[in-house]
Amino acid sequence: LLPFLLDLLTFFFLTETQAIASCMKPLLEEQGKNKFATFKAVEYRSQVVMGRKYCIKVQADDDEFVHIRVFESLPQENKPLALSNYQTHKINKINDLNYFQRGFIFSLNIYF
Repeated sequence: LLPFLLDLLTFFFLTETQAIASCMKPLLEEQGKNKFATFKAVEYRSQVVMGRKYCIKVQADDDEFVHIRVFESLPQENKPLALSNYQTHKINKINDLNYFQRGFIFSLNIYF
């Protein structure tokens, strides 16, 4: 029963994360002047801080990934999702998903 529940939770959270990534795709394509044939969330981390910060690894091609940072404000603020930052040209096996800001990368160890 426990493995089933873990699979169900993983499916739920990746589905929610995919919806967030899909909302950010047009913004990312506009800012980066790229068009992505594939845009599939494959990994994410989140942190609750006066809203929720998401770091999402998105598969953009067979062997290329994009890391996006998205901020979701508190519900009572009624603000749209915000694309905070992104990094392109990542390779899945080499580039772990890290929290990044202004070119500085540091590890965010959040387990759920």
